[in-house]
Amino acid sequence: DKSSSYKKENCFISIHHLVHYKCRTMKLLLTFSFLVSLGAVNAAEDWYSLRTTFSLLPLTGFWSQPRLEKEARSEGYTKISDCSDGESFPGSRYIPNYDHPNIVLIYDVNGYIAGIQSIVDQDAWDNGYVNFHEKSMYQPSTINGKEVFLTTAYFVDPQIICSTGRTRYQYKTQGTGYTLIFQNGEDISQKNLMEIPLIEEDLKESDFWNEHLCFINMGKHYFNLHYDPEESCGNLFPVQLIYEEGFLHGFVWQHFGTLPGDLWEHPPALAISRIIKDPPTCILDAIATVGLSTMHVYFKNYLSICD
Repeated sequence: DKSSSYKKENCFISIHHLVHYKCRTMKLLLTFSFLVSLGAVNAAEDWYSLRTTFSLLPLTGFWSQPRLEKEARSEGYTKISDCSDGESFPGSRYIPNYDHPNIVLIYDVNGYIAGIQSIVDQDAWDNGYVNFHEKSMYQPSTINGKEVFLTTAYFVDPQIICSTGRTRYQYKTQGTGYTLIFQNGEDISQKNLMEIPLIEEDLKESDFWNEHLCFINMGKHYFNLHYDPEESCGNLFPVQLIYEEGFLHGFVWQHFGTLPGDLWEHPPALAISRIIKDPPTCILDAIATVGLSTMHVYFKNYLSICD
């Protein structure tokens, strides 16, 4: 009858609509999943943080550093140079107001973070392991009236720091930066710049960097060490690279000597054996005598685990 036919037709329409609804839902879910995965890739590439100093206890390390020049000023940082000074290092440069400042933060002409320097106090120069005067990564300078050596890393192309700088939009989307470049010489001419791959896979064929060990809340380390206990410390590059899930996660300054200041880490021999595969004997000897000073610099969340 008509009533039965009407019910059957409505039932058919309802099932048809249900199938259609499920199809649309599936398409929406697939689209959403794609956007989430795309966002995850972008998140893996954006550097949304700038922290220094590993610690076994979170409240005694992983210090957040100001990424805006105005924040540095409000936190009491002292400007030591700017673009008008014609220094070997471009940018407005600030040191924290400590008795023993360990870092210099570099900002571009628009006040956005552009790089960082580590300060090696002159008390560490004659340690018998590295001749700082002969290493181009170490550049002499004077800070607070004291002679020091500086090592320098840029998070943007150093050529733009004193020219265009970054825009607000670029800072908001890129965060701390978009590259890692070390100044291995007295100025920022191209021959003195060492650019680091952002993707770990691109580092695999390097003759300079070798994969070492992963450590919780640090990441996977790369050194210019070749798994030889007899290797000389005189050739050790003052930087470690750290990767997490295939992407550059940050880096580590490393210097022989027990440098003063709260931002330095002084790893014991046991920790070194968990970070360096077949560590050179000279590093273990240095730890037992003059000491070793390191500083992790993070571009993202420091929380990480190892496989």
